[in-house]
Amino acid sequence: MCNIKLEPYIVIPTNYINFEKTIKTCGEHETFNWDKYCSKCGKKIIEKKVITKRNLCAYDLLGCENLAHYFIGEFMYLFSNKIEYIQHQYQTNIFEINVDIIDDMKEQFVNHHKDDIATLEKRIGSKIDVKFGYLYLD
Repeated sequence: MCNIKLEPYIVIPTNYINFEKTIKTCGEHETFNWDKYCSKCGKKIIEKKVITKRNLCAYDLLGCENLAHYFIGEFMYLFSNKIEYIQHQYQTNIFEINVDIIDDMKEQFVNHHKDDIATLEKRIGSKIDVKFGYLYLD
């Protein structure tokens, strides 16, 4: 069974942070075991510090869990973790989606997450545009 969430969201480019981590390697292959020699080439395994990057999640950018994030390609999609403020009005099994409902839901999203949006705009240095669409969860 699938779950489709139809709601307002924000899309921003994925932001990354560089960090240092220690890996075990023979110089050619990274390994995760405790052997002294590489199982692929036989060279001695050493610990090495490397710089890598990871994508910043919603919590990293906001310092809270008000928005849930989903990464697709080089973009992060942010949906409300507190969607109850919208859903109470639309709790029927079926209703017609029209421009008025979409505008109302987007407005409620903006009002409910105005602090989160302001924080994101400062962090990414760009104006946030709230969109409306669906999230497919299988």
